[in-house]
Amino acid sequence: GAAGIGGPPVILFFLSGPHGAPDTRANLICFFAFTQLVAIGSFAFHGLLDLAIGGIALALVPVFLLGAWAGSRWFVHVSEVGFRRATLMLLVVIALVGLLRGGGDVG
Repeated sequence: GAAGIGGPPVILFFLSGPHGAPDTRANLICFFAFTQLVAIGSFAFHGLLDLAIGGIALALVPVFLLGAWAGSRWFVHVSEVGFRRATLMLLVVIALVGLLRGGGDVG
């Protein structure tokens, strides 16, 4: 989700709004949860899910839970400015990784 084409513009959209860090974080979590559910439904509908993919997803659940736990622990200690800076720096890293990898195959 973080490197998806829809992610960075949506993050910038929410960061540019008048809401504080807790509201922005909550909105981003809801947005990405919803888009992932829609994606999973679409993949299932088109027959793109199988046991191998399910096994990989299951293996990554502990990593996801650890990241969610660490993020919630970190969030309560960061200021409004720190939250925005950290989020923008993450977007810069995502952009640099995308540029260095060549952006993938277009066609």
